[in-house]
Amino acid sequence: LSHSGATSIESSKLGLGYRMGIAANTDAFTSVAYSSMTQSSTTTGYAVTLGVRSKIADPVDVIGTYTYTSLSSNYFNSLNVGVNYKFTDMFYATAGYTSSTGTASITQYNLGIGVKF
Repeated sequence: LSHSGATSIESSKLGLGYRMGIAANTDAFTSVAYSSMTQSSTTTGYAVTLGVRSKIADPVDVIGTYTYTSLSSNYFNSLNVGVNYKFTDMFYATAGYTSSTGTASITQYNLGIGVKF
């Protein structure tokens, strides 16, 4: 769907992370990632994330994160809330909402597939 004044942005990340249990069914985690964003041109940089994930049911996790992203001369401070649904021990689906400020203000709805190894 297209809305007046709306802009399409594609982004991707590839990184590594570490998690630590802080309570039963709850982990704190951090990650560092290579990040890419394409609007009219592609910019690349890095993203650093801090977050908390909690299992609320056997296949369902809720997640809250803060991410700092630096892409060329652009930067963003992002807050995200989301849900992961585990299909298998290796694959999961993710959905969420992200609000970012910085070089520009961006609101995103996220859908994705993840691989855990």
